[in-house]
Amino acid sequence: MRELLLHPDSKGVVCVPSGAQNPFGCDTHGTMVLKEIDGVAPTTGTGTTTVINRSFPVTFDRTLYDVVPYDPNTADHIPGGTSPVGGVNLEKIFGPFGWACTSNTAKTDITHYGFVPLTANCGATS
Repeated sequence: MRELLLHPDSKGVVCVPSGAQNPFGCDTHGTMVLKEIDGVAPTTGTGTTTVINRSFPVTFDRTLYDVVPYDPNTADHIPGGTSPVGGVNLEKIFGPFGWACTSNTAKTDITHYGFVPLTANCGATS
C-alpha cells in the first residue's frame, strides 16, 4: 500500500507517511468504486438511472433499519394509535402496512438513496 502513496497526486505532490502514521496518514483522497463480483456488476443503468443491481450477490447486501421508540401497548411494538409514544403514531409510517412498506413514492425514494426496498418482511420488528 505504501507504494501507491509514493506516486504524485494530481498536483504533483508526493507524500510519504511518517513512521508514526499508518499508510493513509497522508490524507490522500480518491474514489472508491465497487467492481464486479463473479461477473455481476453492483449497479445497472447510467447517470441518473443508476440503481442497485438486484442480481448482485446477496452476500453483500446490508439491511437498513429504521429505529423507533418501543411501545409496549402494540403487538409489533411500533408506536401506534392506541398509546402513542412521544405523541406520534409511527405505525402509519413504519408498520407493515405503513407508508414505507406500501407507498410507491417511498420505494422510489429508497431506491434513489441507493437501497433496495424490501419485498418481504417490510415493517417486521423481530
